[in-house]
Amino acid sequence: MKPGLAVGAVAELRTSVSVSQVIHLGAEGPAGAVVFSTPSMIDLMEHAAREALRPFLEPGEESVEGLVHVEHLAAT
Repeated sequence: MKPGLAVGAVAELRTSVSVSQVIHLGAEGPAGAVVFSTPSMIDLMEHAAREALRPFLEPGEESVEGLVHVEHLAAT
């Protein structure tokens, strides 16, 4: 790994949520909620973390998540 990586490194990714990334909560129709699913949120976080690391990776190096602790506190 290249030097310089420090706590606080950031990356930003934007996405348009597709039907495969949502879950339907409650009743179907107007009373129910369609929200970005927690697994999809974690997937986006994983990709953002890799983007934050990308400038520090040597050719052939990769990174993989080892532990995820997430609280999805509100519908998004």
